[in-house]
Amino acid sequence: MLIDKDPAAATVNLSYTGFTPAAGAPTVRSYLKNATSITSATGGTTTTTTVPAYSVLVLQLRPGSGTPSPSPSAAPPAPPAPPDPGPAPWPTPRTNGRAD
Repeated sequence: MLIDKDPAAATVNLSYTGFTPAAGAPTVRSYLKNATSITSATGGTTTTTTVPAYSVLVLQLRPGSGTPSPSPSAAPPAPPAPPDPGPAPWPTPRTNGRAD
């Protein structure tokens, strides 16, 4: 997502770590100043794009060949079990002051 809050258009260079985009123009979804809806078009490149003044762009890239799929993360370890409280206490017999 690219946001231009400036009154002038901005040309930006894009780079990716751990990802290689497919060749060809990406799909660009944009919301421009005074727009009433989001537009979608194919344009620009995966390495350079121009962001119009006062706009929001979302570039949809497709992975190129050779881009590794993300490996699933290991599940976090289960929390330790609470300590065993031992056997339940038996109620103390009531003698009402008498010896049984």
